[in-house]
Amino acid sequence: MSKQYIVFGIAGFALAILPTYYFLEKWLENFAFRISISIMPFVIGFIALLVLTLVVVLSRAYQATKVDVLKYLKYE
Repeated sequence: MSKQYIVFGIAGFALAILPTYYFLEKWLENFAFRISISIMPFVIGFIALLVLTLVVVLSRAYQATKVDVLKYLKYE
């Protein structure tokens, strides 16, 4: 289950990185001091995306295992 969310996260990040880089490059052209765009903000953002995705998915899976099934099956 978490593999699916990781694949979606990677696909979304891959789709978003090109327009983000392009628009950031265009925005930085207007400044008097020219700076280059480092890869580190993208790497940090990607790692944060993966960590948050795993934390949310694994916490929801853990909560699902703690549900008392017999309580709900009693009324079936």
